[in-house]
Amino acid sequence: MRYVSFINSNGTIDNDLREFFPLGFYPVNCCPCPEHRRRVTDSATLTSLPYGLMLWSNACKSNAFTGTISAGEAIYIEGLYKSQSVGDKHLVWQYTDGEGSHTFTNTFTVLSQRIFGDLDFDGDVDSEDKALHPTLSSEYGWVIPVNTNAFRIAQLRTDIGLSGTYTLSLEGDPSFCVWQRPNPATNETPMLVAGQIVTNGVGGVSWSTASTDHIYLQAVEPGTATLVYSFQGTGEAEGIVSRASMKLTATPIDLDIYRLEDYKVPEDWDHQTGSITRILDRRAGETEGSGKDNGISLKLVPVAFPSSFYPLSYKLRLKTISNTRNKGLVRVYRNDGTEDIKILDNTQSSGIEETTLTEEQLEDEFWMEFERGGIIEVELVAFTGTMELGSDSVRATGIACAPKSGDIYFVNPSGNEESPYSDFTDACAATLTAVVAVAPPNTNIVVAADTYNESGMDVSTRLLVAGLGAAFEETSPHDFKFNDLPVINAGSVDGIFVVNTKQGNHFSGLVLQNGKRQKGGAINSEGSSGLTICHTKFSFNTAADFGGGVCLKSVTDATISGCMFSDNMADHDDGGAVVYDKGMGGAIASLQSSLTVTNCFF
Repeated sequence: MRYVSFINSNGTIDNDLREFFPLGFYPVNCCPCPEHRRRVTDSATLTSLPYGLMLWSNACKSNAFTGTISAGEAIYIEGLYKSQSVGDKHLVWQYTDGEGSHTFTNTFTVLSQRIFGDLDFDGDVDSEDKALHPTLSSEYGWVIPVNTNAFRIAQLRTDIGLSGTYTLSLEGDPSFCVWQRPNPATNETPMLVAGQIVTNGVGGVSWSTASTDHIYLQAVEPGTATLVYSFQGTGEAEGIVSRASMKLTATPIDLDIYRLEDYKVPEDWDHQTGSITRILDRRAGETEGSGKDNGISLKLVPVAFPSSFYPLSYKLRLKTISNTRNKGLVRVYRNDGTEDIKILDNTQSSGIEETTLTEEQLEDEFWMEFERGGIIEVELVAFTGTMELGSDSVRATGIACAPKSGDIYFVNPSGNEESPYSDFTDACAATLTAVVAVAPPNTNIVVAADTYNESGMDVSTRLLVAGLGAAFEETSPHDFKFNDLPVINAGSVDGIFVVNTKQGNHFSGLVLQNGKRQKGGAINSEGSSGLTICHTKFSFNTAADFGGGVCLKSVTDATISGCMFSDNMADHDDGGAVVYDKGMGGAIASLQSSLTVTNCFF
């Protein structure tokens, strides 16, 4: 019989009791056939109960057995301590007949194996988990969400004092891997996979059989399997077999965040990158905040998981991935059918913000409003208790750089029609030079954060050239993050931009460096009008005559705001002659021009 390590409360059937009929299954007056005759006598009285056994009158353990048993009557035997040898537990009974007083003995061997799982997913196996085991269904057993990064702890309980061999096997679908450690190395091999049997102490596999040890279950794909822990006696215990098993079900956590319109995938959804992109229309003079009409509506889909097994809760998290400000990007609203309720706001902080949602609230409408450009990660996480079951996330990109009314071109190193931005841009290219050369008037050129080794670009039409996430509001360079911007590196080969058009060009959210030209190492403009440069960093640019960073000549209505200038210089070699009109304007040279400079750092 089996020894158990815990006792259920009264009124609950204990499946670890052994039903036993000391005087046979059939009552005294059943019938006269030999098979149904009593074994010894009509009734007998217990005279000796060994250490390590407990007798009960019923399967609920509400009444301990003492006294007399009749033929056809059952008792329920509980093993309390393991046997140290075969048949070392004896029940002695006494009865009297016409020939006098007699005794007979029932012999038992007590041993046990159990498998206990961390059913409440709190990271350990304790009495609370063991109390839940009787509630597991025979159809599913222990239901574990598929998550290749999670290793669920299970306990092997061994109470056997006999010599023998111990094995573990995994039967069923290839849905689980069994590991000996909770954090296996990348190149480590599982202890056990479906269809395998491992023997304790053989092939580098070992676990303690003195009392308890732990293994770790990884649910890798949907399916069912049965974990079996077996003992086969040897020597004196030859022929004694014990077996414990646990049914396992791996179920997927199908947790989704969609940007949907009537459950149809929109054009700005990219399956491979899981990204959503929204153009934030920033016309000149407009304030921040996109509003609901220009926001991103979200559909939060709860897990396709049998929630009857575990109570579920959810958290919605916001994490800023990239932005050009020391602030966050978005607000998230939930509409409960009557009003928009703001549930998350990270516009004043660049940290992680989160809120808890119920499964019922996931049925509401959610939408996200960009305050400024950048990339935000939206994550929906499912929990049972404190244990994370699974998550799903998308990245939303807000491009706050569309003050021009024309086409939108996107530049990134892998720029082609397969770009994740090709669905909403008019063209994608790998180089800025290629776009500037062909872009029609009023084009918005959006440049992804990367390094572009380019120079000598002649801007001959009205363009906006902006880094992804560029801002257009007045911002001090102390509040602006230049490390997330695209870098245009001229390599001291040539200047970067030449602007000679009167059409109001706009440069924002860029890092322009190592430009070298006679005038305006990074930007040189003559005779233009309405030139705007904001939130751009100029560094290590050189001019021989004027304007290491920027040179303006005969330019009207120019504005430079929120920019940073460092290590730029106008370095004129006069050959020993006295020259007073060259080598000026290390950062900016403004010649016969009207220029407004605000919030810049030199």
